[in-house]
Amino acid sequence: MWVQGASQLCPSTRQFLEIILALLCPGWLCQGSVYQIHVPPSVTVQQGLCVLLPCRFTADFSSSGPPYKYWLLKDADRDSSPAVATTNPNRCLLEPGGRFRLVGNSWDDCSLSISDVQARDMDRYYFRFEKGQFKYSYLETQPLVNVTGGARDPGELSSTERGRTQRGESCGLTLRGLSAGESYRLATSCGKESYWLTM
Repeated sequence: MWVQGASQLCPSTRQFLEIILALLCPGWLCQGSVYQIHVPPSVTVQQGLCVLLPCRFTADFSSSGPPYKYWLLKDADRDSSPAVATTNPNRCLLEPGGRFRLVGNSWDDCSLSISDVQARDMDRYYFRFEKGQFKYSYLETQPLVNVTGGARDPGELSSTERGRTQRGESCGLTLRGLSAGESYRLATSCGKESYWLTM
């Protein structure tokens, strides 16, 4: 716990004060100022697309040991349930394959990326941090991932740009998703002719 002026005290006095404060102060009340998270309360994404949940957190990084970050479903057990994403190589994942990933290289970045979002991903999630003896679940803020209607209809993912050739012909270029995350069709049309390329 941080104490004003503690950095100017000799190590033994500072350690004594920290021990006294730890005994007098209930754990989660003392940790409140140290463990904070900044994350939007919700994000909305269309099924089949990807979404980024931007996130920053504060914690006590003074403990020895490797730092581990976790994102878990709202009702998941912090110690035994599989995580949706983690930096701990020894923790099981709810869905192996990398659709859920912790991104960002800084120590205080807890941003979560979800690709090819599915309807079953709509839920609340919470972040957990562990480093040596310091372990904390940020249960006070559990962002919601809201998933809207599917993007499986070819007409739902479509973008068209129109223009004219040097000869004055009207031309269009259309990119249309046949199946989100699987394949696309690129169409070009000039005058009465139209061509499709499936990718």
